[in-house]
Amino acid sequence: MRHHFTAYNMSSGPYVATTHSVISVTTMSQQQKALFLQSKQGQFAVGLRNVPKPGRGEALVKIYSAALNPIDYKVQESGMFVDTYPAVLGVDIAGIVDEVGEGVDTFLKGDRV
Repeated sequence: MRHHFTAYNMSSGPYVATTHSVISVTTMSQQQKALFLQSKQGQFAVGLRNVPKPGRGEALVKIYSAALNPIDYKVQESGMFVDTYPAVLGVDIAGIVDEVGEGVDTFLKGDRV
């Protein structure tokens, strides 16, 4: 079974200051800063989004390191592979599994990925 990662970053503060995130915590919900591709062949911009809960077959990862890959720039320039905007690109991450969704049995909370 293939599992998907939902990722966010922990870098300073309780959850503050990446693809996928920089984090901030509010009293109501956790939010993260993310690098969004605003529109097809558009510009990247940093914005806030809620930290998602992992669904079936997904794992939530706290990102400790993230990078844009050359493919992210190709997606930006070509407008290929993305149908919904704004979009968060990027898959080059390293972190720790924070939570797993239903049906995930190959990763555990605390696993380094």
